[in-house]
Amino acid sequence: MNPHLAIRFKTIMFRLCVFLTLFLVLWLFTKYNLRRSSIFQEDFLSISASFPPSKSIPTIARVLYLFLCENQAEINAYRSVLPSITGDVMFFCWKKNCFNTNFSTPSSIYTATWSGASSKYQPLVRINPAPNYILTHPRVFIINELQLNLSRKTTWTTARNLLYQSALAEELRQGWRWAYFNFADGDIQFVCPFAQKFLNANQTNEDGFIIARHFRSLVNIQPFPNNRTNSNLCFILMDAFLLSVSPAIGVVAGMMIPIVFDGLVAEIVYHVDAMFNAFHRDALDFLLPYCPRYDAHSWWKSQAILIYRSLCLYGHAIQFNAIQISARKHRPYPRQGNPWVIDQDMNLVPSSLISLQKYMKTKRLVSAIVLRHYSGWSLGVTGDECRDHHTDVDPVNCTVTTPNKSLQMWFKSEQKIKRPPYINRDHGFCGSCPRDKMVSNAWQLTDLVANISPTRPFLVNIGAASAGGGQYDPTYPLLTATNLSFSALLIDSNTSPSLFSAYPNRSNIKIIHDFVWSESIVKNIFERYNVSTHFTILKLDIDSYECSVLESILRASYRPELIHTEFNPIFPPPIIFMPIYNATTKNDWKPPLWSNINPFYGCSLSALSKVLKSFNYVLLEVDFWDVIYIQHEIALLSQIQVPANDHIAYQHGFLEQTCLFYCRGNAKLYNKQIENAIKAAWNQSNLTTSLKDVIDLFAPISLKTDYKHPYIISS
Repeated sequence: MNPHLAIRFKTIMFRLCVFLTLFLVLWLFTKYNLRRSSIFQEDFLSISASFPPSKSIPTIARVLYLFLCENQAEINAYRSVLPSITGDVMFFCWKKNCFNTNFSTPSSIYTATWSGASSKYQPLVRINPAPNYILTHPRVFIINELQLNLSRKTTWTTARNLLYQSALAEELRQGWRWAYFNFADGDIQFVCPFAQKFLNANQTNEDGFIIARHFRSLVNIQPFPNNRTNSNLCFILMDAFLLSVSPAIGVVAGMMIPIVFDGLVAEIVYHVDAMFNAFHRDALDFLLPYCPRYDAHSWWKSQAILIYRSLCLYGHAIQFNAIQISARKHRPYPRQGNPWVIDQDMNLVPSSLISLQKYMKTKRLVSAIVLRHYSGWSLGVTGDECRDHHTDVDPVNCTVTTPNKSLQMWFKSEQKIKRPPYINRDHGFCGSCPRDKMVSNAWQLTDLVANISPTRPFLVNIGAASAGGGQYDPTYPLLTATNLSFSALLIDSNTSPSLFSAYPNRSNIKIIHDFVWSESIVKNIFERYNVSTHFTILKLDIDSYECSVLESILRASYRPELIHTEFNPIFPPPIIFMPIYNATTKNDWKPPLWSNINPFYGCSLSALSKVLKSFNYVLLEVDFWDVIYIQHEIALLSQIQVPANDHIAYQHGFLEQTCLFYCRGNAKLYNKQIENAIKAAWNQSNLTTSLKDVIDLFAPISLKTDYKHPYIISS
């Protein structure tokens, strides 16, 4: 080739490469920004309105504000106040595309894990890392309706549901939950005339002092512009109120609800205006999604339906009078008829609360409350009738169907139907338990399977390797020669053939050697091996992050009829204990959670029940450290007997086991220090703080940072 032509050719190719590189960078930048501004449009269209809330990932002391706005001007009104060190913001823009270019974002901050009343006295945020604090980055999210390409225009109701769905999807990505979802209309304005009073409060007996202490701390940490206004402080003050008082629903003054007397900090209300209302993360199941059933005639009715449903939380909807709505607009929208008139078939209010329903239609009742005597709302204060009554709410018609049958429960050991005793060799692995003490009368999986008669018998066994080649595994009897129809996927990271040698060698039983982690279990195992979404048994034995792995599987819509797993019996009901899983640090701990020398592992029984109840499972059996859960519907249809609560199941299935005496030396079954700490803390107001010092003694240490493994402990 001519040398001059060769040089020219190289020059042209170099310029072409530069041009293509610049084009690729520009394309990626544009795609990223569009993706961020629309908050991953595909999620809105694929996540159903009944998206299950996350339970086992940690809740932290942050509030998410969810605004409906018409245009950029309404969004810009918040750019000097949100996001904050305790609040993120998500906008739904109706009429025009909006952008987040002018928001002033605070620096990243370390935020405390939060569990309502038990977190009242710890700092909400820190500027330095510490155990049980998570690094967070204040953020702004914008959803543009025009970019969603929806088949029909949203209503006030469906737009709020899109905000709700996107918030749940974002929680999955970030790996933690917001403490409160605060829904608001974007055309309202706030004042907080008593902000200075809270900054100056210094008496421990002043009502609202706990709010003031957190408020001062947050204001001192977050820098504000010199010309800061009341609105700059209002959102920080609202966050301090929510995170320290812990109401089920938090609202502010100025929404047509009278203030009982001047100077009253807070009051209980029975009517929640849609303009500005914050929902406790654990209360979302009782309230959302919003009901679109009547949207063609009136957008008011979806809020009326929410108020009816909120009666399950009555006494815990609290108005904070230190913040007031000073201005609001009324856009034109459908609002025909009386919003309180709904069809009788909806059955929204449990029978025990019917007497309150009439007041919701006619009066906005208010009761004064003394905050220093209020311990906060939690799921534990909500009755079983409400939990059961609001389990199955149709997301379209919003009807609640009360089951014709009720669960068959036993309350005392004598009421439990006696089953044939057998020797459970698994009990012998805990210590020097004699064979004649390994007797159990608990349900065996073979009997349960015969009872429910599955149409497609299939099991997934995670943690299948065991002594005796697997013959002591609880699923082993289902796979023997007499049960040729049962297919199985056996998973364990251990590759030693001796730990699997007893399992039958047939084509419908597959052994996989792989590690199991929360973020990869669905893709690497369930999707790769084409596991059906409905199968018979999921058995899980990993001695580490059971709650997190179970939630990942169930959130992906897999529904085994039975779940067999292990729990950490050192923490009795109603103690909720679980290690906080973090995919980036899962291998950094010494000792590992699955070691045999440490009581810091797995989930307590109440933690497991809390997670699985949200996916409609009920506790069926406790057999030493093993536990079985069954789908609620199957328990109803089969009328199989279940324990009335975690406590009696734990008492009968663990504390009364004859092998327990011989297993006191097993670090994973018994710990004297933790037992004494629980007894000492039982009657104290802050159980979490009381137990923390003892549990920290056993928390694994990070090999990289020397920090202790984070965890959740509450009751």
